[in-house]
Amino acid sequence: MTEGVDKHILIRQRRIRYEVVGTGPAMLCLHGLNQRRDIFRTNRMQAALVGYQQILIDLPGYGESDFLDGCSVEDIAEIIETIRREEGLASLSLCGYCLGSVFALDYAIRHPGHIDSLILMECMIYMPLIIRLITVPLFKVLHDFFFGQAVKFGPLVGLLNWLHIFSPQQLRTFNRVWNREVNNYYLRMLRRYEKLDHLKRAEAVRSKVVIVVAEKTYRKVLVTAKCLEQALRDSVILRLKGTGHLIYLDA
Repeated sequence: MTEGVDKHILIRQRRIRYEVVGTGPAMLCLHGLNQRRDIFRTNRMQAALVGYQQILIDLPGYGESDFLDGCSVEDIAEIIETIRREEGLASLSLCGYCLGSVFALDYAIRHPGHIDSLILMECMIYMPLIIRLITVPLFKVLHDFFFGQAVKFGPLVGLLNWLHIFSPQQLRTFNRVWNREVNNYYLRMLRRYEKLDHLKRAEAVRSKVVIVVAEKTYRKVLVTAKCLEQALRDSVILRLKGTGHLIYLDA
């Protein structure tokens, strides 16, 4: 992957960092929970994005971006729209992963005329129980201990792989520090957001949509994919061979 050009925009006097890489039709990429824009540098991600100029964002509170007090889904849409205008783009494609896929879909609903295509990876409009549990205060302690020790304990790695949670490669790649305050904020945001009628709203999307899911992943991810395939007028589900919600972290 070639070196990118670091840029930023200001939203309510807070700096949102992003990087522009390569040439071609623009694809703006939105990472998932507890991640940064560099997840799009994995080999598997790059294979999905080949031929595009990649605009890689650090969402508010992650990576090099400031957190936005009172950040909302509407604010994320404003960030995408501001970058589109800043880059002089009449339209662009969006690639969202996990949390980022929800924001990508929401922007496409609000601004259908500015979207060329959508890639929704492991989209979770309907959150699995395990995702709801991670707002519990004890989770950070368990997470930080777990990621410090799990890769050293073979049977545990095997169990997680069998449960379709993490593969060994994903364990090595995933961010081992849990950004509890920011993560919980986004999860509370998604809890409110999932109460909307997404399937009715999705009818506004006019572009082609590729819904990407792992062969073995959370049941709620598969439910989301099936529901969106029915609601979106031009969509297809792509099943990737592999295990776990974080399949794109595989090298």
